[in-house]
Amino acid sequence: MRIILAYHGTGKTHLAQSRGGFIDLEAYCFMPIDEKYYQAIEQYPIYGYTVLGLCRDYIIKELLKRGLNFTVVIPKISDKKYFLDRFKNNRIEEDDFYEDLLKQYEANLKVIEKVAKGKIVYLEKGQYLSDIIDDL
Repeated sequence: MRIILAYHGTGKTHLAQSRGGFIDLEAYCFMPIDEKYYQAIEQYPIYGYTVLGLCRDYIIKELLKRGLNFTVVIPKISDKKYFLDRFKNNRIEEDDFYEDLLKQYEANLKVIEKVAKGKIVYLEKGQYLSDIIDDL
């Protein structure tokens, strides 16, 4: 019954697979990001699900434009190595995505911090989304 946008490597998929009532839009093939993605974000909470979405500035802007209430969960910029190593170690396949994420980490988080003011919850080292979900 909530909308949570969480950064890569924070445990969206694990949470959705291990507890009922959560929908991870990335894992459930709601890609690419288009009108169907936003409709899913709006509709699933009506049926009692907590939506776990991708944390990108353009998604945040769209949800703000639609007047939706949501929470953004991100790591601290200073914890870059820890979170990216964790993300890489949990990947099944090797691809260029990790390298792109590594290069854009600080810039991505700074933009997210700017557009999501007042809606951000920071993860500490060692925390996953599942560790804080009941407090959101």
